[in-house]
Amino acid sequence: MASCHRPVKESAAITLDTPRKGYWFLSEKFSYQFMRVELYDNHIEGLPSLTMEFRIKAESLGATWKEDGNKVIIRYLKPEAGTVTLTPIADKKTYNGRYLRDALALPIVEVRIGKQVKIMHYTESDTVMERLLRAKNKLKLDVVWGATPVEVMQTMFAFTHPTAQDTMFDLGCGDARILVAAAKRFGTRGVGYDLDPQLIQRGNAAAKAQGVAPLITLKTENLFAADLSPATIVAIYLSDRINSKLKPKFFRELKPGTRIVSHNWHMGDWQADDRKFMSDRSRVVYYYVMPANFSGVWQSADGTTLRLKQHYQMVDAEVVHAGKTLKADGLKVVGQRLELSAIPNGALQGTLEMTGQTATLKHKGSVAMEFQRQAGTEEPFAL
Repeated sequence: MASCHRPVKESAAITLDTPRKGYWFLSEKFSYQFMRVELYDNHIEGLPSLTMEFRIKAESLGATWKEDGNKVIIRYLKPEAGTVTLTPIADKKTYNGRYLRDALALPIVEVRIGKQVKIMHYTESDTVMERLLRAKNKLKLDVVWGATPVEVMQTMFAFTHPTAQDTMFDLGCGDARILVAAAKRFGTRGVGYDLDPQLIQRGNAAAKAQGVAPLITLKTENLFAADLSPATIVAIYLSDRINSKLKPKFFRELKPGTRIVSHNWHMGDWQADDRKFMSDRSRVVYYYVMPANFSGVWQSADGTTLRLKQHYQMVDAEVVHAGKTLKADGLKVVGQRLELSAIPNGALQGTLEMTGQTATLKHKGSVAMEFQRQAGTEEPFAL
């Protein structure tokens, strides 16, 4: 009997539970590089990495999947609706791809997207995948490294405005070209993480050649082990699957106001503060600013009350002021500031700036008003 799984709503929290099914697909484009696709009860992660093999863009967000006999059928909605069908194949004589001479001891699957079909090796076992990579002297990489084009790099800098006072982290830094460029142009300190020691070696050599080695620290470590608390800027070029797992770490470790730029992959239901497509429309940079958590009930000495509900950087406000109750939805947090000018009837106009459990309302020509957050009313971010 087929089983169907509903798409996750854009406002729902992404869980980090064990997937119902998790596939490692062996790339036909890149020698001995695996792509991970995970199927959960209410969402999918990693779909774009598989469909890129077909030069097709497909987002995991909103996708559904079901089993039909021995087949798995994935339906995606963005950027255009389509279907991916995975059908295991018993007869290995049907395979005629990159690894034909290798006679790999892996099962094969027919991957069909629209009219395109590829026969690919796969495994559902991390142990099998890792054993094969060790035998081929390859690294287990969640993301295949690709050089960042100059236009993408320039867009990242235009969004984040690096300075000599900033510390930029590049998670999956490759040869550290973004960090080296920021150090050379702006004097920005850079910290990079990558599992490939050869790329790290190239990055250190480039930093030395450009005269910025004292500003650059590169580590051959898993990016999830990084302490992100010193960062004021974070640059990533990973995947939707890794981004969804990094998101809780960002909200746990990054300070409000930290700027994040992501090449090609967004953050799911965390809507970007801005984005820009490259001139040929083949790539996009997403820009985020880590928001402070304004949620809760805030009160001033004169009895004015703010009730704030927050989802990432977006806030719905209810204001009780001078005997009137007013509401405003869709207010936006930028770092540690919340703009209240959208509240109707001119009540509490200005910018609310938060320091700890105190928020100060500032408006040109008016006396600042202080609010204290009531204990126990702050709500954690739903990630």
